[in-house]
Amino acid sequence: MTEVFEVTATLLNVRRSPAINPSNVIGTLGLGEHVEKIGQPSTDWLQVQNARVSGFAAVRFLSRIAATSVPAPAPAAAQFIPPQVNFLPSAKASLSSTEHRHRPLGLQVLPRVAGQSDAARCADLNSIVQQLDVEHSARYQPTTKSTYCNIYAYDYCYLAGVYLPRVWWMSKALVDLSRGLPVGVAYGSTVSELTANALFTWLAEWGDEFGWQRCLEVTQLQQQVNTGAVGIICAQRTNLSRSGHIVAVVPESSGHAAERVGQSVVTPLQSQAGARNKAYFASQWWTSLDFRAHGFWIHS
Repeated sequence: MTEVFEVTATLLNVRRSPAINPSNVIGTLGLGEHVEKIGQPSTDWLQVQNARVSGFAAVRFLSRIAATSVPAPAPAAAQFIPPQVNFLPSAKASLSSTEHRHRPLGLQVLPRVAGQSDAARCADLNSIVQQLDVEHSARYQPTTKSTYCNIYAYDYCYLAGVYLPRVWWMSKALVDLSRGLPVGVAYGSTVSELTANALFTWLAEWGDEFGWQRCLEVTQLQQQVNTGAVGIICAQRTNLSRSGHIVAVVPESSGHAAERVGQSVVTPLQSQAGARNKAYFASQWWTSLDFRAHGFWIHS
């Protein structure tokens, strides 16, 4: 018999452990969403799961609605997966220009190739960091009103041969695509730019369809990046009118390392554009109370 609960809060955090801590939020549940109880470590916490997330949630925001046998899964229906969307590279999209930031750079793309060693792949990823030169390139320089973490993360992933959207299909375009209708790529009409806040939502909703796998621990994150995977950390602001943040997690190399305690990574090695552009740094910025949720993703 499975106990089913309904979320009674507008937004309920799901946590890695049964404790209130900004760093242990691994997902969220919406009002009215259903979850199954899989454990209860205390009177204040339930261990729950559904198709999207599994972890611990506060009992006071959950209402028991059923106790039923788990039904046999229905045959899976064919799922609609939107196609990737990118604009073509433009000569105006360059590291020395602030124009055409919605377009990819016309630089050499370095996808992982069959038989490539981990060391060679990591060297390619670090060469992308060096080529983008985030600390000096005009494309990423912050202004008093804007920062460009999403553009830098997109450029890094694009040049690594991994899909992270810079623009994504608008609602009506997704409906038309799901019906099999032809849809062109028209800025502001069929596609729009994604902020870091929107990228967090996209990764949670569509990331696995495009090769992104969420991981829970920074040690695993850094270990996989050190074997040539592309890693990112993305966080969504508590106040959605303010910018979220997204960074690339990059392979360790001579002179650039993650922070560790013993064999465990405490803070992965990262590269970012933002209020301060940094080619390499290590900081647990996502634990700030300014962020409502965060996630670690890997693309192998």
